[in-house]
Amino acid sequence: MVAPVVRAMARRGCDTRMLALTTAHSYLSNRGIPHFGYQDFPEAADPRAVAYGEALSGPDVPGRQQVPRRESVAYLGVNFLDMVEEVGESEARARYAARQRQAFLPIATMRRLLERERPDLVVVTSSPRTEKALAVAAREKGIPVACIVDLLDVHGMPAEAYPGYADRFLVLSEAVRQTFLDYGCRPEQVVVTGNPAFDRLSTPQAIAAGAELRRVRGWGTKRVILWASQIEPSVHPFTGEPADPTLPGRIEQALRGFVREREGVRLVVRHHPSDPADFVPGPQVEFSPQEEDLGALLHAVDAVVVMTSTVGLEAAIVGRPVLSVECSVFSKGMPYSAMGIAEGVAKPEELASSLDRVFSGSGKSRQTINAPAVGAATGKVCEELLSILSERCSERKTEISK
Repeated sequence: MVAPVVRAMARRGCDTRMLALTTAHSYLSNRGIPHFGYQDFPEAADPRAVAYGEALSGPDVPGRQQVPRRESVAYLGVNFLDMVEEVGESEARARYAARQRQAFLPIATMRRLLERERPDLVVVTSSPRTEKALAVAAREKGIPVACIVDLLDVHGMPAEAYPGYADRFLVLSEAVRQTFLDYGCRPEQVVVTGNPAFDRLSTPQAIAAGAELRRVRGWGTKRVILWASQIEPSVHPFTGEPADPTLPGRIEQALRGFVREREGVRLVVRHHPSDPADFVPGPQVEFSPQEEDLGALLHAVDAVVVMTSTVGLEAAIVGRPVLSVECSVFSKGMPYSAMGIAEGVAKPEELASSLDRVFSGSGKSRQTINAPAVGAATGKVCEELLSILSERCSERKTEISK
């Protein structure tokens, strides 16, 4: 979502510094986009941070991590040390034992980062922990904050915190904007721009790539189902609600059973970047690696199954039927069926009948999809960021003239 904005802002003459978190490292490296991470922080060289990071990272398993080992050690070590310095080691260990990474909020570390970088504008997304800490630290220092919201909300943030969180929220649709206004945000504080990550889906190149992928895979007239997996935790990271970690596996098994019993149907499995599971080959089942272009894949398949993955929204945008299995612990926060994006499926065992309806043309997901228009979000986001920078320059000139 941020990468196209960084490129576009650079073309407009802006100097950008991109902090890459978790799986963003490999994504940005593969695309030649300059970035830095926790491993580049001075704090990462602190022997205490190194010791904490090594202990929390566990044993190194070559070839399995989506995040480089050095970055994982630095991220865990710096965050845990920040928490130790705030509340003491005993309390920090108790918080980490209870909430794992959800306990992190490295505001002190982000204050020091801002003192080193001295930015005119801080841009964050709707992720928790580091980006939230960065936004809090920037607001403390009087640095304007723009928050690009990927979907419906800022993950895990209570409604009353929205008005003071960012100077500008850049949101997906008018419906999301209205929700933020209901939370108490000012009208000028929330602007509908769309999500830059989705602009690529509407290009002629993406459509042509989908047709070519279908030809290369040999799918022809076959019905092709994409299962975009995600990890289900044992408890909701924000509410503590119990969850079922076996749910993704049960969904995949139900889909494998569906294609096994029907000729001319294929299942494509695409694991979430943070999913450590190995792909198991099976009859009429294929694999889509992370390196395969998702936009092309969505244009190539006939139906998409998700829980609450953003792949569901992307599939709806390109006009593919979407089925959302709505017994995930995250389903209440991402109600795709209520949003008109998907046909809701109550449990994995109901997927077969729902898919039969989709392929017969009688499924709800064959109706007009209520998905936001795409294609110009990157430009709109850049316009808003430049507007904030312009306001910042005007304020500084006013301060100097006093």
